Amino acid sequence: MKKRAWWGVVFLCIVLAAGLFGSSLPSKGIQQPVPFNHKKHQEMGYSCDLCHSLVETHTQAGRPTIATCQSCHLSLETENPLARQVKELAEKGKEIPWARLYTLPDYVFFSHRRHVTLAKLECSVCHGKIGESEMPPKQVAVQHTMASCIACHQKMKASIDCLSCHK
Repeated sequence: MKKRAWWGVVFLCIVLAAGLFGSSLPSKGIQQPVPFNHKKHQEMGYSCDLCHSLVETHTQAGRPTIATCQSCHLSLETENPLARQVKELAEKGKEIPWARLYTLPDYVFFSHRRHVTLAKLECSVCHGKIGESEMPPKQVAVQHTMASCIACHQKMKASIDCLSCHK
């Protein structure tokens, strides 16, 4: 009977772990509405915070707005079908409906400001070689797990106290 109870506990732990960590696994097959070329923009000298304008001051990095696109592509008078698509959205007063790629469980607190401004981490630490991509990724570049976060925190000598990252 004890052996059966032990296996029941093991099974319960596996089910709970799958539920707790399942939502932090990489997304599959995300399709963005505009095939933004990170490489082209980075080669032109633009930094991540030009489009992700909240990255240094907020929890979320922010996604590019129509106004952000128009600040460089002012007239958007072009034969480029993608620029025309953005122009049409702007004329209708709509934003680009970017699809969220990275998700973390509700009980995890992650702040871009803490990692970018305070820890001075480069975006590539968590987002891989996004600056080299010519098309938006369809899935996360780097899988984030509790173990990978703790390893990074230990390497950077950051707190590994549970309440630093968990609500």
